[in-house]
Amino acid sequence: NTELALNLLAEVSTTELSRMQKPSGYDETKATLIVLNNNGITISNNNGGVVVNANEVTITLPGEYDIMGEISEGSIIVSLEEDADAIINLRGVKLTSTTTHPIYIESGNEVDISIKSETVNYIYDKRTITSTDAVGGAIYSQVDLDIKGKGTLYVTSTYNNGIASTKDLTIKNLTLEVNVPNNALFFKPCPYI
Repeated sequence: NTELALNLLAEVSTTELSRMQKPSGYDETKATLIVLNNNGITISNNNGGVVVNANEVTITLPGEYDIMGEISEGSIIVSLEEDADAIINLRGVKLTSTTTHPIYIESGNEVDISIKSETVNYIYDKRTITSTDAVGGAIYSQVDLDIKGKGTLYVTSTYNNGIASTKDLTIKNLTLEVNVPNNALFFKPCPYI
């Protein structure tokens, strides 16, 4: 029945369609690798959910992502469907932005940022305050956010908060140093540290 088939297809979400249409060569047993570089960002084992626009990386599908490398002007955006989760592994990152949140988790259900063992990671928010309406942080999430791992994370901002979330924020195990003009951690609900 054609009508029934169309109705069933309409109920399949964009995420589910993307899962069924993974790019050839993608190995779902491995994380998608994102390597930051001022001369160009490279993606390996792309699950079809990573979009690069100049020095901006946008993650649009659930899954696991390894990020490494250094970029002097760039950002990472996570923009998932509301029921989707992602794992972001920082494996030696130096990320700086003078225009926006270096890491911005815009939408989804839950995102885990894992600071991998024996790695040192630096997030720099070098925006200039132009009004009293500074919001967010160098790492800014609008979904439940877990930050954990056995590595080291330095968060530095000249703008506002260090790590900010409008939902639940959990931080455990990692070595964390935050240097900011406002709050090291800013959250609406209760954080779990």
